[in-house]
Amino acid sequence: MPKMSSLGPVVGVVLGWSFVMGSVTSVAGQPASPETGTAAATACTVEPRSIDELLPIWFGPEGTPPPAATEMATAASEADLPQGSPADDATVAAINATVHEFFACLDAGQTLSALALASDDVIRIFGPNLSNPDEDTPEEVRAILEAQLAVTPAPGEATAEPTVVSDARDARILDDGRAGALFESEGDVVFIIFEKSGDRWLIDEFVDVVEQGAPAGATPVS
Repeated sequence: MPKMSSLGPVVGVVLGWSFVMGSVTSVAGQPASPETGTAAATACTVEPRSIDELLPIWFGPEGTPPPAATEMATAASEADLPQGSPADDATVAAINATVHEFFACLDAGQTLSALALASDDVIRIFGPNLSNPDEDTPEEVRAILEAQLAVTPAPGEATAEPTVVSDARDARILDDGRAGALFESEGDVVFIIFEKSGDRWLIDEFVDVVEQGAPAGATPVS
């Protein structure tokens, strides 16, 4: 059965959030302390990502199992993050809207809608878990996703307590044209990178910010 990868320090915990295909884990549903985050009064209204679009991202044209997911990057400190020019107010508002709706969708159990707010690269990371390769076929994944859609709650209906995440801090436009900003929850910090798609900024990369250096086996941010 496919499992959505952790949003945590790639090999640890990025903001302590993780989710499973079709449901949000209890960790993802735990609210952060009010000192470290802002509860998003945001409903999940984005249209779900099409299953026919997702399957080719996770499986090759022959339906072969996907390769192992790429680990998310880490940075030893905020000073090691990609730099850039300050983002304008409109960009900051747009990336805040993406992040808050992303977690609102997860809280509502609407994983496919959450994936509509992510780039293909992020979707690959959250792809099927190959611990049971005989079951992780396109047909198996399609059946699970279709079953999820059949029981998807109404927009705004949460299946877990709201995830509390701060608004963007130190938002910037990177040299490659993407945007990046720091977000916090429960005292943990993650740098989220966004790419522009039409009139929306999609989540394109997560970089865990660690205090004592990157953990062994992690991929340092370039």
